[in-house]
Amino acid sequence: MDLRVKIQPKEIFIYSMYNFWAGLRGIGCIILTVLVIIAAAASEERLGTQVTNLVILGVIALTGFQIFAIWKDAVKLDKEEIVFHIGDEGIRARQANCKGEISWDKLVKVKKIAGIYVLYLGRDKAYLMPKRVFRGSEEQIFLSMLTRNLPQEKRRGIRA
Repeated sequence: MDLRVKIQPKEIFIYSMYNFWAGLRGIGCIILTVLVIIAAAASEERLGTQVTNLVILGVIALTGFQIFAIWKDAVKLDKEEIVFHIGDEGIRARQANCKGEISWDKLVKVKKIAGIYVLYLGRDKAYLMPKRVFRGSEEQIFLSMLTRNLPQEKRRGIRA
C-alpha cells in the first residue's frame, strides 16, 4: 500500500505539544508552574500584591510563550510530501532525494493522537500519518498490518 503524506502545521503542532507535555517532562512543568503560583500567592503579604501578580502573570506568560514557540516551529518546518510504501516487510519512505527503509522491529511504538498515527522511531523522532491521508479501506489495511507485524506492547490502543 502506498500513502502520500504532506504534513500540515496543525498536525506538527499537535504532535509537538503532545510530545512536550506528555510524560515526566510535562508533569514536571505543570507541577513547577503550580508550585510557583502557590508560592507567589502564599508570600503575597511579604512581597506585596503587585509583585505577586507580576510573578503569576510571568509564569502564565512563560507557559503561553512555550505554546507559541512550538506553533512557530511547526509552521517553519519543511513539509515536503513523503511517499510511504507499507508492506509486511516494513515501511519504505521517500522524500525528495532521500529514501529510507524501516523494518517493523525498528519501530519503538505506534500511537494515535488526535487523528494522527505516530510511528515512533525514537523518543523525539517519528513519522506522522494523519487519518485524512487514508482513502477507502486503506486505514483498515494499515491497522491490520500494524496488528500483524507489531507486538501488542508497541501498539497500545490501536486495533484493526
